[in-house]
Amino acid sequence: RKAFHLPEGFVAELVASEPQIHKPLNLAFDDQGRLLVTDTVEYPYPVEKGKVGRDGVKVLSDFGPDGRAGKVTEFTSGLNIPIGVLPMSGGREALVHSIPHVYRISDTDGDGRADRKEPLYQTYGYRDTHGMTNNFTWGFDGWVYACHGFSNESTVQGSDRQAITMQSGNTYRMRAD
Repeated sequence: RKAFHLPEGFVAELVASEPQIHKPLNLAFDDQGRLLVTDTVEYPYPVEKGKVGRDGVKVLSDFGPDGRAGKVTEFTSGLNIPIGVLPMSGGREALVHSIPHVYRISDTDGDGRADRKEPLYQTYGYRDTHGMTNNFTWGFDGWVYACHGFSNESTVQGSDRQAITMQSGNTYRMRAD
């Protein structure tokens, strides 16, 4: 913390660290004030096709006065370098990018852990895992906005089968359904 240079009145506090989370790649708060963090062991080397990744999304909650998360729950696992995350539906769903798709991951039984994963948009390139789709953000117009990153080419389509092709460095939008 001594290396941080913060404006007067600001404080940097550790929220979570290993072994609770590994390499965090993206984060977002849900409407309950919980922090969703994409967590990776694999990065920057994706798992081989046909193998299951060791990455996931963790939910951090019950923050103490010291800033630390008192509770860390594994929302979902078996992912492959999950970078984009966007909580939805009162914390029971999230849009998550995991090589090579954007998935809707849902907790259908209310136990705090996802039990359904469906691909919504497919298939994203991952030649360079440093520049994959990320930074999912709700727009005022109801669309989800995202960055495509760099050094990858992706031809992506949703359920309407309308394809778009993105090359290095794009901003795009998609529907959450």
